[in-house]
Amino acid sequence: RSGILPAQPTQHPIARCARTFVMFDQLSEVQRAVLRLAVVASGALLVGCLLSRGRARPSPLGAATLEEERSRFVSLLGDASRRFFIVCMGIQKVARKARANIQAGQVEVTEAQIRQLLAQQCKVQEQLKTIITEVLGCSSGDFHELQLRHRDQEVRTYLEGFEFMMRDAIGGVAPMLTNVKIPDELTEDLALQILGETFMLEAEKIVERVGGQQITERQLSEVLSACHREACAEAVSERVPALAGRADAFEVYYSALALYMKREGFPEKRQMIDEIHQRQHARMFSRPEPAAEAAEAPTDDGPECAVAEAPAVLAATAEADPKAEAEA
Repeated sequence: RSGILPAQPTQHPIARCARTFVMFDQLSEVQRAVLRLAVVASGALLVGCLLSRGRARPSPLGAATLEEERSRFVSLLGDASRRFFIVCMGIQKVARKARANIQAGQVEVTEAQIRQLLAQQCKVQEQLKTIITEVLGCSSGDFHELQLRHRDQEVRTYLEGFEFMMRDAIGGVAPMLTNVKIPDELTEDLALQILGETFMLEAEKIVERVGGQQITERQLSEVLSACHREACAEAVSERVPALAGRADAFEVYYSALALYMKREGFPEKRQMIDEIHQRQHARMFSRPEPAAEAAEAPTDDGPECAVAEAPAVLAATAEADPKAEAEA
């Protein structure tokens, strides 16, 4: 019951040796030859294993020393963390919409079921595995070996950070970048100011790229994402000198927003700016009226959208709600 095997009766070592010699004498010449070969092969294998232990395997990251390997491992984990952060931002939006639909439809489902469904639909684990493989440039086995070889606190924080970002995103909560350090000058008020400026710059960039053109919704989504990141990077660099020119400025800024969203009063202020942004998009993007003639067959890219001119859109937004626009 305890799992401990019963003790076997012991035998004196001399008696065991005598018994072995007697058994060897009873073997035929062929059996003795086979046994000798087996003993020699086993000895050669043992010697080979001992010698191979003395030689270190080449580093999966191409490092010459253990310290150099650890330094590269930590740096690459940071790169993978930033890429996965962007993925989790998208998953968080999907999770919020899904949860809102479930609540509106009054569907009886547990939190565990929602998380499992979202993880499967968004292919969270698959995306994380792909990112790690592409960034580190090594196999899953090599990645596991690196984890075993480097177990310091910084490495563990990055590895645990993947789980934290995944958990928050599936829960509909804005994720925070692992090991992020938010500059002191990036206060709540400045974060809101940057958000408003980002949306204004984003509108100008959209018009510069596709103003007056008809594009598909898929193309529009790509343009929106690129313009928003560029606008955010410019606004952050101008207002927060500590983040100017940094590759992770976008991730640090949105991590600050995620942190401030947990503080009292901040979500309401951000919602006001988001609503203004939505009205800007509603005026900027208009669907063309269907023609009387036979319409073309729909494509996989989705319906087309026409992009209006930005100045008129921004002016109309300001006229619609000058107080909210001024606060933004």
